[in-house]
Amino acid sequence: MAQKKQTKDIPKRVVPKANLLIAAVTCLLICAMMLAANTPKRYNLTVGMVPQYTISATKDVVDQVTTKQRQDEAAKAVQPVYKYQNSITENVLYNLDQVFTQLRAVREYANTLPNMSTKRVFTTEELAYARTILNLINLMNYQLTTLLQTPSEDLEALYAPLYNATANTMNGHVNEGDEAEAVRSIMQIIGFGVDPNLLQNVVQPVLKYCIQANMIIDEEATKAKEEEARSTVEPVIYKQGQNIVVKGEGRIRPYQIAMLSELGLLSDDSVDTNTYLGSAVFAILVSVLCFIALYQLDRDSFVNTVKLLITCISLVLSFGLCILARMINIYLIPALLCGMLVTTLISMRFGLICNVTFAMFAAALCAGGN
Repeated sequence: MAQKKQTKDIPKRVVPKANLLIAAVTCLLICAMMLAANTPKRYNLTVGMVPQYTISATKDVVDQVTTKQRQDEAAKAVQPVYKYQNSITENVLYNLDQVFTQLRAVREYANTLPNMSTKRVFTTEELAYARTILNLINLMNYQLTTLLQTPSEDLEALYAPLYNATANTMNGHVNEGDEAEAVRSIMQIIGFGVDPNLLQNVVQPVLKYCIQANMIIDEEATKAKEEEARSTVEPVIYKQGQNIVVKGEGRIRPYQIAMLSELGLLSDDSVDTNTYLGSAVFAILVSVLCFIALYQLDRDSFVNTVKLLITCISLVLSFGLCILARMINIYLIPALLCGMLVTTLISMRFGLICNVTFAMFAAALCAGGN
């Protein structure tokens, strides 16, 4: 009971408003100094310029341009996924029959012309009429002339091997985009013993009309495969401190401009908001935790306005000296200065807390914007 009564008799230490104001101003000052310390120098650069400075990454940054190029190359290397189309073979052979019916009709018309021979020259009107018969494919005048000059028996002799070669080809796989290769393959199969003019001027346009792919690209499956290939490409990352451009070396390229812009190092509207936001949150959070710890561990000193003011001045001045030292050499940062001052002037507890706090600030300065 006596112990409880004694505890109730201890007066509560009320923090003066002035002390709260000092703590708040200190938090804001340290936040502003942290932002100033992490504000990078900005450069006026464009693609094609010879770099006049060596510029290093202020934090880890992804080379988006090069990474995307590698991803596109990986996706481009993916083989398409095909799916088989039913009834294509039947359609191709049906079209071949229909075209040959019209070819025979043109030959029958040629036989009705006077003075018909394999070297006969046809008038414009005769060619025009023949073209009205042959309406499934469009032949140029020299191609139509070859058809009209071809003897009927030669045309009939061509049908069976052409039909069989086409059927055999279509019973295999004709991939979408490889129709021209299928046409060349069929022409090679039937080409022996066939008049070259007939082969090139008649058979080739007939096959181009008839041949269709029976293996169609599966767009969804192919796209999924491409995305999978993209995801396997490791991003190209420039580590903090790694040179993005080197003074006098080559010319500035688009991927370098993109990274410098992302880092907020260009004299344009680009700003690396993450760096500034992260610096502000870190500085305020550490400062607030510092003052909470000071209050919890040494309230007598915390409610003393003079002692708190001395502590805050030590924090701000020491942090300022650290920023100046970093401009010369990062190893010159006086990380222990604040703890030593506060320990000497205030108390060991205050000094210990300020030392831990200042170690975190010094680490943030060393890390830069990372």
